[in-house]
Amino acid sequence: MPDGQAAPPVTIAACLKWVPTRPEIDPLTGTITTDERFSGLSPADRAALEWALRVADVRNAEVVAISVGSAAADAGLREAMAHGASSAYRIHCDEPHLLTSRDVARGLASACGRASLVFCGNHSLDRGSGSVPAFVAHELGFGQALGCVGLECTTGGHIAEPLVAERRLDQGRRERLSTDRATVLSFEGGQELRRAPLGAAIGSPDLPIHVRELPSTAGPGSTSVVGSGPFRPRARMLAAPDGSTPDRIKQLTGVDRERPASQQLELDADEAAETVLNRLREWGYLDDQPAAD
Repeated sequence: MPDGQAAPPVTIAACLKWVPTRPEIDPLTGTITTDERFSGLSPADRAALEWALRVADVRNAEVVAISVGSAAADAGLREAMAHGASSAYRIHCDEPHLLTSRDVARGLASACGRASLVFCGNHSLDRGSGSVPAFVAHELGFGQALGCVGLECTTGGHIAEPLVAERRLDQGRRERLSTDRATVLSFEGGQELRRAPLGAAIGSPDLPIHVRELPSTAGPGSTSVVGSGPFRPRARMLAAPDGSTPDRIKQLTGVDRERPASQQLELDADEAAETVLNRLREWGYLDDQPAAD
């Protein structure tokens, strides 16, 4: 590169999801009704966008906002551009709620282009599985640092210099991860998104959105639900009670049955599994199980 010539901007992808924030559920039928007037970005997505903008501010990078959804998602992408994203891509799907997490990740990955860092929210407001960032990392072949609560980057450093992400652990502990390679980072909510400049906010409805089709490898209906309901354990065959009425009640309720004493066992994994299976056989839960091939 000739002296005095600035390095070309490196892309940071911010993956966002436009979801209803106030769904209404019919108490009788369970039907969910949403209103686009109350849709928005989740706190986790807003935090991810803020961290992406912070890294872009201190390093020579530009932020590209990406979303998978219908035309309604354009409002969230234009909001991201008002806050500082340089461009936005929407992967079109009229019914994004029918997509699996992996299908959504494929769509997001198809628009990441030259991105060397991908920022996502830790989970969305609708399903909240938190699996999309991991699938994006798989599709791109990137490393991953998921569930972050903070980020440190050197001011004026190059985009390839290490980033230090902080993750929440159990019992109030924290974990610090250093990455100097292409990485997908997901963030918990809590970090406030900066205010958009007044001029950018007013002009955001006129900002262009690049629309792409969902990759052919992804599509609604890839998973079909044939039924759902509460778990019902297999019924146990019990002998009919006999004797007087009090005796039959005691037999049915098991009040006179000898209770096994509690035990503490220290076993390895194979021994523990065999012990559990033997106890289930003693209690009659595995008597009618099919024999293993």
